Amino acid sequence: MSKSKRDNVSHNNAVKRLQMKCYECNSEINESTLIGDDRYFVCGECGFLIVESESERNLALNSRLELPSEIQPLEAIVKDLYYVFSCYPRPLNFTDYKHCPECEDHNETMKSATLATLESKHLGCVGYSPWCFLTEEGFAHYIPRILELAITGKGNAHGELFLDDILYVLAPKPEHDRFQRYTKHQCMAVFQALLYANKNFREQLVECFSHDDMDSALEYWSQRVA
Repeated sequence: MSKSKRDNVSHNNAVKRLQMKCYECNSEINESTLIGDDRYFVCGECGFLIVESESERNLALNSRLELPSEIQPLEAIVKDLYYVFSCYPRPLNFTDYKHCPECEDHNETMKSATLATLESKHLGCVGYSPWCFLTEEGFAHYIPRILELAITGKGNAHGELFLDDILYVLAPKPEHDRFQRYTKHQCMAVFQALLYANKNFREQLVECFSHDDMDSALEYWSQRVA
């Protein structure tokens, strides 16, 4: 059997064995691609990437889990965020929508977006936002996109720095900590994103008096990866 035929058989068997469906839109996964040294399944409907298997994800991550000696490039940070949080499927609901009208409103807003289409406008602004209402699963599903928006300097609904809106959420009080179940790999990805944001947006954070929130967030996530 030729190498190309062996590769096709191996790929087809992998798809059949895993019977994977897209975490984002629930479509069946029918092709894979290589990104660097990592193999992903690609959803033909929405383009969402899923790492091939839990064991391969852990094997790849265990080989590179070290405290950062330098800040990674933006592209690598974003890729890693989606990589380590791909195990969180899209939940049916993002809040306890039966609790109150505001919970229902935020739930419908978050359901109207996807990982590919979520923008800062979906996340409101100080005074009316879904931050306090998102479930642990809902937050974990969207956190790669949320942090991507934050560290690329996107603005919020009022044109102000979106990063400023989320820092207090990323330095939670113990009684409101939705990140306790995150693995060290996931915590490392968040920590790297915050290091990048602190380096590139420190002056803006000082101007809007949010640098203390950044310091608190960095302290929290540094303890999580220690």
